[in-house]
Amino acid sequence: MAAQRTILSLVAAPVACLGLLLAGCAAPATQSEDPPASAGSEESPPDGQDTDSADAPAPSDGGGQDGGGDGGDASAAPLGDLGTRDVGAFDDATMTLNSVRADAGTMTVTFTLTNHGDSNEIVTQEFSNGVKDATDNAAASMDTWSVDGVFVVTAEGQRYLVGRGDDGVCACSVNINSGSIGPGRSTTYSAVFAAPPEEVNEVDVHIPQVGAFEAVEIGRR
Repeated sequence: MAAQRTILSLVAAPVACLGLLLAGCAAPATQSEDPPASAGSEESPPDGQDTDSADAPAPSDGGGQDGGGDGGDASAAPLGDLGTRDVGAFDDATMTLNSVRADAGTMTVTFTLTNHGDSNEIVTQEFSNGVKDATDNAAASMDTWSVDGVFVVTAEGQRYLVGRGDDGVCACSVNINSGSIGPGRSTTYSAVFAAPPEEVNEVDVHIPQVGAFEAVEIGRR
């Protein structure tokens, strides 16, 4: 049961990184519910990655904010709240969408997992895409324990998958099995995508085990 697990925490913020591949695909999104985490687009190669890409910065695997875990920065600016949903994999846990921001050709989605229960819970691979995207064993663990299952869809049906580096590791929070979230504490994650065109003002944000946050306004700078 989820109450017997330990939620692992990672707070990851985007960091500049050259040569990162950002994937987006034109396959129409016809379902209101999230597809299986390993599902790719109609135009995706067998390994689940999209064929279109663009350069973008990647988040680190260890920086960011902890909303209540040990070592959190109480002086950090408060995160936004664009909606909160239950997390299907855990009892007494919620996911809050904090922000969707586009800048310099990339779009960063930030979201926070909160443990409302009385005990620690385990984050296994609930937020990954279930595909072995990394190109070597050294990078495989990082990408497996990540939030690369998150994707966004525009009203026109354009689907954007998380960006990746040359090693196949996502431009998102990785190594999320490296800590735990105690009762009443939170951890914030992020994922970087190619930014939709300027005329696109809203997207649906899909998070595995959480569902879709629909018609979320894109903040642009």
